[in-house]
Amino acid sequence: MKTFEIKNQFVLSKLNCIESRILSINYDDIEILQNECLDERNCALSEKNLKGIMSLNIIHEGHPVRQPRYFNSKCGVGMIDDEIFKHKCELTEYMFSQRICLDALYPPKSYCEWHNNANASGYGIMFTWSETGEGDFRYWDNNKKEVVSIPDKKGWNFKHFYFGNYDDPEEKLVYHASSNDCLRYSMAFHFVDEKEVWEDTIEMLMSHE
Repeated sequence: MKTFEIKNQFVLSKLNCIESRILSINYDDIEILQNECLDERNCALSEKNLKGIMSLNIIHEGHPVRQPRYFNSKCGVGMIDDEIFKHKCELTEYMFSQRICLDALYPPKSYCEWHNNANASGYGIMFTWSETGEGDFRYWDNNKKEVVSIPDKKGWNFKHFYFGNYDDPEEKLVYHASSNDCLRYSMAFHFVDEKEVWEDTIEMLMSHE
């Protein structure tokens, strides 16, 4: 898991559009999925829970069980907003990604529980927007045998990664989670086994072109 800086002007323009839309949404009109789980944040993000999920091995399918997030029933399945969806589709095509593998808008005091994405393994790029920077991305470091936390900064944050599956060596399984005390939005783009396309895309994103 590595962070990097995006300089590509087209991508930055799309991200600016998404940020503007996030800030203009009337949140009184949309519901929170798993609203009852908001009070379970400390338990869901605890190291005890992480070790329990790790001990499940292949019984854990890969997706997070608890992930309180906004849901807009007026949009299509998996969509929070039509305008944001349009910009995401343009980014998917521009980056030669096969699909969007994460799309979640989290209310303040929310989280994404520990999981490993074994059900959606491959190469990916993650874009996270934080309203005030009060949040983090955390993962289990297989070498250090400890949790590593990467604090959010205000605005957009970028990471690239490879998430393994149960057929990979154990060290390629990446157990991770996130926490946020402010409005937070995350989307990730999946390249499956297209490592060269993924590497070329990262290089393109880091250029001014």
